This record gives sequence, structure tokens and C-alpha cells, in this order.
Amino acid sequence: MGISNIGNEQFEGLVIVGGGIAGLATGVALQRFGLKSLMLERADSLRTTGAALSLMTNAWRALDILGVAESLRLKHPQLQGAQVTSFPSGFTKQLSYTGFGKCGNHEVRCVQRSVLLEALAKELAPGTIRFNAKVVSIQQSTDSSLTIVKLGDGTLIKAKVLIGCDGGNSVVAEWVGLPASSLSGRSAIRGLATYPEGHKFGPKVQQFWGEHLRAGFVPCNEKDVYWFTTQSSLSCDSDIGRDPKSILENALERLRDYPEEILDLVKKTQIDTLTLTPLNLRWP
Repeated sequence: MGISNIGNEQFEGLVIVGGGIAGLATGVALQRFGLKSLMLERADSLRTTGAALSLMTNAWRALDILGVAESLRLKHPQLQGAQVTSFPSGFTKQLSYTGFGKCGNHEVRCVQRSVLLEALAKELAPGTIRFNAKVVSIQQSTDSSLTIVKLGDGTLIKAKVLIGCDGGNSVVAEWVGLPASSLSGRSAIRGLATYPEGHKFGPKVQQFWGEHLRAGFVPCNEKDVYWFTTQSSLSCDSDIGRDPKSILENALERLRDYPEEILDLVKKTQIDTLTLTPLNLRWP
């Protein structure tokens, strides 16, 4: 699908709104079928909010198809299981991530978001991603089947196909009439701790379940450990979430009665990886 320009109007075959994991993966998949796309990302660079995420067997099958799985496996060792501890009772349950399932051998790894995004972005042809491209409105053309996407700088893009990969506050979802995402009443603090000389944790997830707070951590590699908390949302979360130092102080206060190992993790966090965000969901 080709491209043409007339004044501040641009004609595109395939337009993807959102340059996160979903958008990048969609762009790579289309490219592997010989389809060129334009990806509109409102930020000025790849966004890594969330620090890391655990990817399970089916995700690795998809990444194999996209051609990026092997490079990610080299940087993120396979996890063997999880240990879930009820707090403060201390009751512990062990879960195994090894063995054979319906999709083959189980495979679970904790992958840094920045590494995953960069691996996907490298697969795309130059010029596929347009940064600082905020979509402000979408409408259907009155005289054709094209969809008109207006950007913040006034550019109009007329697309044959428009794909929304722009997250919980999706402008594309709103345009097609999907219900707005809802607040779950809970929020999450996430960060990435670094041990320059290497950490002592084994290849498994550690979770602590309290009455109002759940916390956990999981190694990404021999030096970096992803950690998180989930808790009931507070009215002050939006203010705290704007300042990484305040997020750090808030996390340490919430975890003050939890095991020392997770407090030590939080103290070793790379300050620029800290986020405090509400957990939203979109009802089907």
C-alpha cells in the first residue's frame, strides 16, 4: 500500500495508532507479510512505562513468529517457578513453571520493556514510526471509504485501514464506539532494581499477598530485578505519580512491615523506572 502527499494531507494504506508493544508487534507482523504501515506514536521516543513484564508460553510463540524471540531469550533467563507467601501468616505455596502443557514446554521469562520495544522496533523499516504524532480526532470521509486522522500539528492522514493499538485511553476505541475503560479501584507501583555485582535471587517469582497490599519481585537477568506492588487506589496517587522520589517514599512506607529483601530491592531501584499508575480495564 503506497503513500502520497498533497499539502498537509497524506494518504496511507495502513495506519497504526500507538507505538507500544501492541503497535510495534502489529507493525512487524504486517511487514512480514509484505505490508507497509505508518505508526503514529504521540511520545517523542519509545515508552517503557512498567519497567518489565512476565511473558509466558504463548507470548514466546508469537515472538518466535515475529523473529525477535531468540535475541530476547539470550538476555532473559527462563524462570522455574513462583513462591507465593501469605502475609503476615507466612503460609507459602510453590508453583512450577516447568513441564509440558497444551502449547508445548512451558516458558516464562521476565523481560525488560525497553529491551522488548527496541527488539521489535529494530525489525521495522526506517520511517515506519512517526514520533510526536498525537492523534486529536478521527472521522470517516464523506466521499470515500478512507478514514481521516488529524494530528496535533494539523496534518491530515487519510488511511485505507486504521488499527488502534493506543492503550486504555484509546482514541480509536472511542471513535468506533467501544465503552470507555473503567477504573478498577486499584493502582500499581513498579520499578527496576539493579545490583551491579549481581543479585542472589533464584530464577523464580516471589509474591507476598497481604490483606490490602500485594507485592512481588522477579529477576530479569543476573543484575536487574523487576518489582511491583498493587493496592487500593488513593486520591493522592495522581500527585505522587508525577514525582519518582515521592513514588519511592510511598512504596517504602507501604512496604515497611514486609520482608527486608523486598525493601532492599526498592532502595536499589533505578529512579527513572518508577511508576505509580491506576489499573484500568475495558469491559467487553
